[in-house]
Amino acid sequence: MKKKINTVILLFLLSALNVTAQAQTAANPPANFKHHITKVNGINMHYVIGGKGEPLVLVHGFAQNWYMWNRMLPELSKHFTVIAPDLRGVGESDKPQSGYDKKTMAVDIHELVKKLGYNKINIAGHDIGLMVAYA
Repeated sequence: MKKKINTVILLFLLSALNVTAQAQTAANPPANFKHHITKVNGINMHYVIGGKGEPLVLVHGFAQNWYMWNRMLPELSKHFTVIAPDLRGVGESDKPQSGYDKKTMAVDIHELVKKLGYNKINIAGHDIGLMVAYA
């Protein structure tokens, strides 16, 4: 039984890695969004931004990147300035050797928000992104 469970876990991890590799190629956001890269907390962080209104930061989950939000961006951008970053280690953001704890990734997001000139934001996270948002 243990061998079967390990096989299932391995297949899941391989599948997640394959999805991550596919998602890490640059994709096009909706027309009213633009790609940007900026230096925060010692790394280059990629994000897409677009829309009008109060800022809304969307933090993706495990084995995902900004693109997981792509289908929702057009509607959300009618009400918010939406910022969808790639957390360190995925997508177009840098992949340093360390800093993958939630607190460090939260500092990455905080520095990005400050650099964009916002003092107050709305934030939503999915999966691991929720833990980063909470931190």
